[in-house]
Amino acid sequence: MNTAVDHTTAAGLAQLPNRYRRGFQTLIHTDSAGGTHDFVAWLDRRGRWLSYSVSMMITDAIHEHVLKVPASAWTPAVEADSEIRDGASVSELTGDVHDGWPKGMRLILRKEWPQHPRTQSRLTGADGMPLTCFATNISGRPVAELEFRHRLRARAEDRVLPPGPPG
Repeated sequence: MNTAVDHTTAAGLAQLPNRYRRGFQTLIHTDSAGGTHDFVAWLDRRGRWLSYSVSMMITDAIHEHVLKVPASAWTPAVEADSEIRDGASVSELTGDVHDGWPKGMRLILRKEWPQHPRTQSRLTGADGMPLTCFATNISGRPVAELEFRHRLRARAEDRVLPPGPPG
């Protein structure tokens, strides 16, 4: 389950009214189960014109690129009121890490000390901070703004998940 086929069948886009099944006003948002070549290529298919914000697994290739991001390329993450989010920074990966992915896809990173008990970041940057990553095809928007919008989804999920194990 949670394959590209699952994301593209009746369980997904087909449930939307026809007027929302194509066009950049429709934002497709998934966790890392949607961060596959097949699904992102499906979203990017000519004539579909969907916007997407898809969590990605941090592969070894992505991690290698993260370790090369200079400190000057990181900017503060923000909150809804445009205030700086303490202990969190965002950046965008460029270069050959995009090879094999659709043209125009952006890879956005966040590094932040864990603030939530369910945080399960598996890889860290050179400074030891846990990392998260997502892909989007939205251009012309600041990285911090895109990351904030993507992070809102996790907050919504936290509200519907049962509490974690005691203690």
